[in-house]
Amino acid sequence: MCEAYTTEPDTPNTVSRSILQEMIKMYLDDRQPVMIGYSKPSGPGHALVAVAYRREAWNRLRLFCLDPSHGVPFMHPWNNVIDLDYRSSDNDDFTDTNYWTEKKVCVNDFLVIVDLPAETECPF
Repeated sequence: MCEAYTTEPDTPNTVSRSILQEMIKMYLDDRQPVMIGYSKPSGPGHALVAVAYRREAWNRLRLFCLDPSHGVPFMHPWNNVIDLDYRSSDNDDFTDTNYWTEKKVCVNDFLVIVDLPAETECPF
């Protein structure tokens, strides 16, 4: 089973940007990897999997991610970092930072796969 949330208006499971960030943190606290999607000022968006986080003193939530568009991590269990800006309002776009490209992005979606009950059969 999965749960998906977005900051896009007029869609199912719409949440504010601040709630989206808190929910990502909550799932990571429960050791549930979170697939996040972000948009860029120009060009297509991108998706990656957040596996851990650290709260930074300067109002940022640093997400440690596995990014399918980059090589397999060698020294760390992640290969990309996204900083979420806690100071931004729901109307601010492109205040988050993708350190691989050193570009501003806007994290606006996430999906988490939640544990199925033990008695649930796998459909495939």
